[in-house]
Amino acid sequence: MGKRRDPETYEVGFCKPPQETQFKKGQSGNPRGRAKGSKSLFTVFEKMLQQRVTVRRDSKVVRLSQLEVMMATLLREAMQGNLRAAELVIKLATALEARAKISTDAEQAPRHGVLVVPAELTVAEWMARYGPKFPDEVNWEADLETAAAAKGSDEGEPTEH
Repeated sequence: MGKRRDPETYEVGFCKPPQETQFKKGQSGNPRGRAKGSKSLFTVFEKMLQQRVTVRRDSKVVRLSQLEVMMATLLREAMQGNLRAAELVIKLATALEARAKISTDAEQAPRHGVLVVPAELTVAEWMARYGPKFPDEVNWEADLETAAAAKGSDEGEPTEH
């Protein structure tokens, strides 16, 4: 916290604005906030890229978004030997590939966790109390028997450690 200075001895100068023009404690520096109709730079840019324009392609007139036209132009320049355009195409392709891989990895990630069952309840009691809402769709008894047989214990009883 800054020290309160005596207004009579406070010296105004470089990096020392007058105290009456400084932000007051507990008061916003932008009291009215952002204007309702104002848009961010990204919103304006995105809207401009989505605008459709008429272009001639192979003696046909088609309407494409400005983004499509820019990408087609960039690809054409890269194919004609423009090294800067080719470098940008490669960077874009690499970034898009990485982004697609991240989203696919997230979709394919195993979705399992750890179930902690209190020691006072058996697995069967816990399933009866907290199990799925539609128990007839899942055969828990068979799963419990299989797990118990694999462990060599009886009916899923908890073991003392």
